[in-house]
Amino acid sequence: MKIRVKWENYKSRRGVSILGWLREEKVKTYSDIVNKCHSLGVEPPSEEEVRVSLDLRSKEKADEHYERVIKTTPAAPSPKPKSKPAPKKKAQPKARAKKPVAKKAQDK
Repeated sequence: MKIRVKWENYKSRRGVSILGWLREEKVKTYSDIVNKCHSLGVEPPSEEEVRVSLDLRSKEKADEHYERVIKTTPAAPSPKPKSKPAPKKKAQPKARAKKPVAKKAQDK
């Protein structure tokens, strides 16, 4: 039987986190993690440790999503007060050109 490296030693030597390692190795289930670790000669992390990491990741993703929604959603514009319409100008009668007045013939 081969001596296996403990997960803690593997993780610190490689500078990886469980989440980063899961992403890199594209493993989905705990049994996939165990199989991958055995093929690498590493003792797998405990199922509890994996679960805690995944819970933290899902919480962080939810928080990031919430922050993105808050930042990208524009605030509702405040209703602008309706301005009073400009007063209507009173219609002024058009100036009419005066007709030339015919001179009356004067009696001489």
